[in-house]
Amino acid sequence: MSHKLLLKALEGHVKEQWAKMYIKRWLESPIEDKDGNIRHRNGTGTPQGGVISPLLANLFLHYTLDKWLAIKHPQLRYVRYADDAIIHCNNQAEAEKVLQAIKRRMFACGLEVNKKKTKIAYCKNANRKGTYKTVKFDFLGFTFQPRPTSTRTGKMFLGFDCAISTKSKKKITEVFCKSKFQRWTGSDISRIADEFNSKIQGWINYYGKFRKFSLMKIFRIFHRRLIAWAVKRYKRFKGSMRKAMRWIYKLARSQPNLFVHWQHGFQGA
Repeated sequence: MSHKLLLKALEGHVKEQWAKMYIKRWLESPIEDKDGNIRHRNGTGTPQGGVISPLLANLFLHYTLDKWLAIKHPQLRYVRYADDAIIHCNNQAEAEKVLQAIKRRMFACGLEVNKKKTKIAYCKNANRKGTYKTVKFDFLGFTFQPRPTSTRTGKMFLGFDCAISTKSKKKITEVFCKSKFQRWTGSDISRIADEFNSKIQGWINYYGKFRKFSLMKIFRIFHRRLIAWAVKRYKRFKGSMRKAMRWIYKLARSQPNLFVHWQHGFQGA
């Protein structure tokens, strides 16, 4: 981000001279890399990991994109979170025209769009039956795509809906893998519950807002590791995954409050 443009944006919001002075110093402070080399910013960029950096970036994009779209393309609806945005267009021609205009706007402000992430997607559903190569996209950890949907009366139709993305599922399962809790043979199951319940609650609160059942695969992986822990922990199972699995599922029915996801119906995941 251009320091000159960012400081210009700040002028409309920050009146205190001392505050603008410190912000300018933060922006201009040099960077020390892992090898101890000092690099200067040369009028661009914000401190990586700095507490004020997300706020400054959001302010910069507010004028670079939000205000610009409102003036140049007031007919379009769009949503932006940090540096991710979705812009709704009426057809492919309009989408291509707007995308090129955005690229020019970004370039003029010293930025560029992410070529790998930026794409035009067709929101296909029962009423929009066109044939296009790209019919889905990811946004804030969810994948939006055509999905079978039912009405309140049970009638099925093709809707355009969201659910937890594959990338988000992978990140969550990596938390299980890195913990290696199946090796915690010196601890009882309550320690595992204490370790993961707050995380599980957060995942369900966020990703469970839409198509909660899509979390089933994640909790199946969790249960497999939990079963592996039980086999190693208790000699009475004699190395039998089947016996340990029956014990875990019986425990889920008798003590459903032990794990948060058991309380949400994922007892037999």
